[in-house]
Amino acid sequence: MLLIKDDEKLPAGQFYTEKWKKTRIVLHHTVSHGKYGVDGAVNTWKATNYKEGTAYIIAEDGTVYELFPPECWALHLYLHKPGENPEMYQDEKSSIGIELVNAGQLVKKVPSRSPSDLSNGSETNSIEATEADEFFWFGGKHKYDGKVYQHKEEWRGSKYYAEYTDEQYAALNELLDRLCKQFNIPRYQIITSFAWEPNRGGVQGIFSHHNFRKDKSDVSVAFDFKRIIPKTVV
Repeated sequence: MLLIKDDEKLPAGQFYTEKWKKTRIVLHHTVSHGKYGVDGAVNTWKATNYKEGTAYIIAEDGTVYELFPPECWALHLYLHKPGENPEMYQDEKSSIGIELVNAGQLVKKVPSRSPSDLSNGSETNSIEATEADEFFWFGGKHKYDGKVYQHKEEWRGSKYYAEYTDEQYAALNELLDRLCKQFNIPRYQIITSFAWEPNRGGVQGIFSHHNFRKDKSDVSVAFDFKRIIPKTVV
């Protein structure tokens, strides 16, 4: 049974208390990891002057936190400039945001080696990647100690992304069941494309932030949509 904790609530002034009909769920990731995890994202939102955040965060261990009631809303897509008339934010109002704690894009740093380490007497400094390679997140500022996904080609600025955890997939499936049933959102309609989808129209279902903005990489190509089980009845 899904257990939802409420000890990371956003204060009332950090979200819009008006209730709106929900037609979509949008998946995000936090660009945080380890000790920064949930608190890193929540504290960032609390520090802004805008009503920014998502209704839910799923920690790396699968713990689900409800930050504000899902029938309310806050800025999580930023399709408009902050400070513009909130009446413009139809996509924000009609969607429920879910953040997965995840480091996101990774930077690979290859340890320096002496000339004697280079194979076949090569005169270049190019070397094969080894297990000694180190990965960093948040633009290379913090060392990453989790599982790394390597994409076949660069996507949205990187080939390397942090993997999502088994516990997160399990919790997300249960949370989607609950929210889709509560708000009558089609659980079977999961947009699995990693492309920008500017012609969304009135399509309902489960989206990702990268579908709304081509400058965003959440959820990343490390996300395995095959593990999000489509259902016609929940």
